Amino acid sequence: MTGARFDTAPETGLTADVDALLAAVTSETRIVFLANPGNPTGTRLSRADVLRLRDGLQGEILLVLDEAYGEFADHLSEPMFDLVTRGNTVLLRTFSKSYGLAGMRVGWGYFPPEIRDELRKVMNPNNASNISQVAALAALDDQNYMRETCRLTADFRYAFISKMRDIGIDAPDSFANFALLSFATSEQAASVGAALRREGVFVRPQSGAGLPHCLRVTIAQGAEMTKAAQLIKKAVCHAN
Repeated sequence: MTGARFDTAPETGLTADVDALLAAVTSETRIVFLANPGNPTGTRLSRADVLRLRDGLQGEILLVLDEAYGEFADHLSEPMFDLVTRGNTVLLRTFSKSYGLAGMRVGWGYFPPEIRDELRKVMNPNNASNISQVAALAALDDQNYMRETCRLTADFRYAFISKMRDIGIDAPDSFANFALLSFATSEQAASVGAALRREGVFVRPQSGAGLPHCLRVTIAQGAEMTKAAQLIKKAVCHAN
C-alpha cells in the first residue's frame, strides 16, 4: 500500500535461516518479517535462533513475528512475548487456525505501546465485527479445547508424515496444522494432486510459493488422514 520495497532471504532445508536474514539487511531495512512456524513449510526457528536474529538487528529495525500457527508450538515452552517489551518487536497471532475461527477474520497482536498507538491511527475502526469479537472471547474461555485440538492435530500429523516418509516422500517436521510433501519432480506432485482430486481429496499445490514439487496437506481427523495416505501411496506407486 505504501510502495515500500521488500526483499527475501533464502531458507535452508525449508527453514528460515537467521544468517541469511541478517545478510539481507541493508541500510534501508526498516522491518524484518518472520513467519514462525512458517507457511507452507510448517518449520520453525527455536527461541534461541529468534533471539539471535533480534540481537543481530540494529535496535531501530522492527522485528515482526507472525505466529499464526503459534499455538501448535506452544507445548515447546519457548514463548516470544517477552521480546515485545524491548520496544522493537511485534508479535501477531490469529483465531483462524487453532481456534477454528477462520471465517470470522479476527486476530490479535502484542505491540510496544508507542507502535500500538501509531497503528491505531491508521486502522479501519470497523476491522472486526461484533460477532467476530464475541466468538473470539468465547474461544478464549475454552483454552482446554484449543489445546486438545492442537494435541490431536499433532498426533494425526505425526502419523501422516511417518507414513509419507515410509513410502519415500520427503516431509519436514511440521509445527502447524498441515504437512508439506516434497516429491521428486513437479510433474509427480501435479500427478498426485490430480489423483487426489479425482477421489474428492483436495490439497494445495505450492507453485505460487516457489515449490512446484510440493503439496501442502491440511491435517484432518484420523480416518481422513488414513484415506489421504492410502490414496497418495497408490498414486505414487502408479506414477512409478
